[in-house]
Amino acid sequence: MAADTLKRIGDKICQDYLGFNPTSNSTKPPHIANGLFRACVGETCDTRDVHEWVISDGRKDAIPSEKIVSDYACILEKGEQEKPANIKQLRYFLGEIFNQDNTLYPQYDFSVMDISSHWMIKGRLNSEARIGDFIFEILAKELNGKRSPAISLLQEALSNDSDDLTKLIKPILTAPSDKEKRSIHGIQYPEDSEIRWDSCKERLRNGFDRLADNIIATGENRRLWTFTTNIWSVSAETATPAERSFLQ
Repeated sequence: MAADTLKRIGDKICQDYLGFNPTSNSTKPPHIANGLFRACVGETCDTRDVHEWVISDGRKDAIPSEKIVSDYACILEKGEQEKPANIKQLRYFLGEIFNQDNTLYPQYDFSVMDISSHWMIKGRLNSEARIGDFIFEILAKELNGKRSPAISLLQEALSNDSDDLTKLIKPILTAPSDKEKRSIHGIQYPEDSEIRWDSCKERLRNGFDRLADNIIATGENRRLWTFTTNIWSVSAETATPAERSFLQ
């Protein structure tokens, strides 16, 4: 009974006052990024094809490279004559790039990869713990009639799918499929009256706004999401000049 009461009190504090649930140790930067980016761009994508490639040979329940060659022959230079050994090596490197935080599992529904563009944003995962929503609400609140410029910076960066990382998997993303790969549901900005506001959130917001202003001035906008989702691990020694403005 006491444990149940403590849980209810804890849940109420997290939901009504903090705004997210920080009790899970499974939440990692890609989970936070997925939630925040989804809120910022208002869309999700089915990344099952990329997931099949990135879960490389040797991992439990991974699809053999021989089947990858057969299923994706239309995007391979040598078609079905491609050597599975070459595909196996490529899949290993894709895993090194897009699974740096070990958030990709054989089960697609529990997985999220490092995100380089809007094509890699998934639907909601439990491991997000609503932290991305928490950050988005802070950025979305209108202060002096304006939302945070960080939102438009993220939208601009994520809309660019010509970066080097997305180019690596673009043939997979655009492979012929009978599945609907992209779902656009629109950006749902919360009403200001629905956002609980306090001095802590205001300080976070001011920091994001200063960071965004400096990034606009220096042109470092593609670094913004890295900082946003790793905010607590950035130090004054490793931060860029734009990021130091947030930490002050």
